[in-house]
Amino acid sequence: MKKILLMLLGGLLCLSLVACTSSTSTTTTATPEATTVATAQPTSEPTAEATAEATAEAETATTSSVKLGVAYGAPHGTKAFGYAVAVIDAETNAILAAFIDEYQYMSASDTAGVPNSDGGFGENYSEGVQLASKKVNADFYSGNMAEKGGSTVALKDNYGAIEEFVVGKTAAELSGVDTVSGSTLQDTAGYVTLIAQAAQAAEVSEAREASGTIELHSIEGAAHGDKCFSLAAVVVADGKVVDAFVDEFQYLTESSDVEAVPNGTDRENFASGNVEGVVLASKQVNDAYYSAMLAEKGGATQTYSASMDAIIAEAIGKTASELSAIDTVSGSTLADTANYLALIAEAMTSSK
Repeated sequence: MKKILLMLLGGLLCLSLVACTSSTSTTTTATPEATTVATAQPTSEPTAEATAEATAEAETATTSSVKLGVAYGAPHGTKAFGYAVAVIDAETNAILAAFIDEYQYMSASDTAGVPNSDGGFGENYSEGVQLASKKVNADFYSGNMAEKGGSTVALKDNYGAIEEFVVGKTAAELSGVDTVSGSTLQDTAGYVTLIAQAAQAAEVSEAREASGTIELHSIEGAAHGDKCFSLAAVVVADGKVVDAFVDEFQYLTESSDVEAVPNGTDRENFASGNVEGVVLASKQVNDAYYSAMLAEKGGATQTYSASMDAIIAEAIGKTASELSAIDTVSGSTLADTANYLALIAEAMTSSK
């Protein structure tokens, strides 16, 4: 199944089968550019641990056909990278539901890190910090906003106002929007633009039939060992998967063959949160590179994205309990196939 990932990144990848090897601030908008990438995923043991969940319970009116799109970018300066998901009506391209979050290095003693921060993934952190979701750590981040910038509106409320504002609008209609009622974020325009890019990605993805109220959920987990963390976005209607997207982030050896996350090579800012010599990278964005590593190290006979497409195709139309009972998927050669299905199931039932 085909989902399009729109990013301020290029497209190559590294492997999780192969071991890899800040603070908050308010800055000016740096909006992401567009690149397309196909969906997919890799390999480990059946424990789709979904710590630090960040779920969008965006519900919309019944529709007959929807599309899903994802975008990564830099909506808020140089100290973080952003993640946006959009579900659109396949006929009108109007946004039905949206989700935004950002990842930044924060105090390790005061925040909840992404999954595997206490494992192999976290071995790449600079001293005293860890990679963390702003949404998961909304109270901590909101406190910083109030202390340093005099903010009177909580981060989740700001994000929520933006997510609600875009519903009913197309990507084209969001062009040039720089203010949103209810949002006091300096870079509101950057967040709107990132969601618009996710909606643009959705426009060229495959339409899926849906019956009932549309819900959008996003969750973090650890579907493939301890050297990366996973993200899953799932569209649900009538208790069944309509569509899904799964990606993982891992520290890879810095090279011209690996595309880092937005701001991932900025050693003066975001990248100061990880040790030198590696960059944080999306496996989806780096699919070609990662697939080559799978072939070299694990004897894989097809691409990472092809296996993940098969996994998501298997998930469509199933309930969470049905997904939890599946161990293998025809068309997927990934050892952790069951974990990715479990992660999708976990997202379906999460409620944060």
